[in-house]
Amino acid sequence: MSDHSIVEISNFKSIHLQNERNLYVYLPPSYKQAQNTTYPVLYMHDGQNIFHPAFNGQLWNVHHVVNRLVEQGKMQEIIIVGIENMKEERANEYSVQVPPALACIQPKGEYQVENERIVSIAKDGTIIPKSVGKTVVQFQSEGIVSSKEIEIVDYLSDRVPVSIQVNSKDALLDALRIYADLPLKKVDSHHFYNRFILPIDTGLGFRLYLDDGKGEVDDYGAPIHHCIMITHPLHKKFTVKRWL
Repeated sequence: MSDHSIVEISNFKSIHLQNERNLYVYLPPSYKQAQNTTYPVLYMHDGQNIFHPAFNGQLWNVHHVVNRLVEQGKMQEIIIVGIENMKEERANEYSVQVPPALACIQPKGEYQVENERIVSIAKDGTIIPKSVGKTVVQFQSEGIVSSKEIEIVDYLSDRVPVSIQVNSKDALLDALRIYADLPLKKVDSHHFYNRFILPIDTGLGFRLYLDDGKGEVDDYGAPIHHCIMITHPLHKKFTVKRWL
């Protein structure tokens, strides 16, 4: 079987996102000879990691895995399109704000608003803001009454600043960055830092990695994982004792 090929498309512009990024396209071994053959296409995020050890030093070796599965007859040949993330903008691209789920069955009852100049309530319970202020909304159904105070504010951003600082016990003379999924810039050989604007009410789970793929481990060599909840502006500081 002839070798596969990987084609890099530099600075591909998206008219929808209004930015540019590189694409990496895996073409299966039979692609050059099979001129009239069509192939399924798999699109993958974090494209710089799929075939190369790039973002956060990780390499997924997707091309080798696909080649092996095809040779074993466990899957058909495919085309893979790897789409680069935008590095510092990665969290903004991949984090999705999910609104609260709506009840499948709307409760039957009646809403009453203490001050209708501030809000009104639709029949399905949707709050319609009118002006800044506080008021009490009451809901009554089958003899049961509940109430809640609601405050309408002028503006509340859906993104907040989050800064991450990593202190390494060992001097990292050759490291240019540390990755907490997001890249942290080198301040000196012991300190790395960056500041991001991230969606509120989301979680960020990650391991700390170096450019060469080494990650933070505990005293027994087990990987250490971190998770932060973004509910307000944050400054998080981590101290790494050991890399492996």
